[in-house]
Amino acid sequence: LLQDFGQYLAQELLKLGGVLGLIHGEWRTFEIMEHTFETMHASLTAINPRLTPPEIRFVHLDQDNMAIAYRSTRRLCLLLKGIVMGMAEHFHEQIEISELVCMLKGGPLCRINLSFVHDAVEGGISGVIMELLAAGGTVQLLATYKGVPISYPGIASR
Repeated sequence: LLQDFGQYLAQELLKLGGVLGLIHGEWRTFEIMEHTFETMHASLTAINPRLTPPEIRFVHLDQDNMAIAYRSTRRLCLLLKGIVMGMAEHFHEQIEISELVCMLKGGPLCRINLSFVHDAVEGGISGVIMELLAAGGTVQLLATYKGVPISYPGIASR
């Protein structure tokens, strides 16, 4: 129930962040969390100094992965997960959430990993390569993702 409320709350937080000018148009889930949570908590504390927002740290591990450290006496990590899910849903992103340590299971904090899921990349890259080749282009394969060859923008040429 708390996680469901977080999903609903995400939509309202996105609206509020937009009205307050805290969110840039090109930002998505990771950037919004990284750049706005602290500001929103500071704003709430300014309104009511008795509020004690949770300690939250966001670390971009790489382009597709983020780590979150969360600690609060209220232990509302399910609410945080729901907010993440709601933001991802809003931006039509697929994000996998895994929890390494949880306060609800006796941990000193919650350590949450977020990973983008790239099903479209896995299923569509071979089609893109075939289209480039059919158009007379050349493709240089630079890397693989889960065993699927990936070409990066700008490396295909005629």
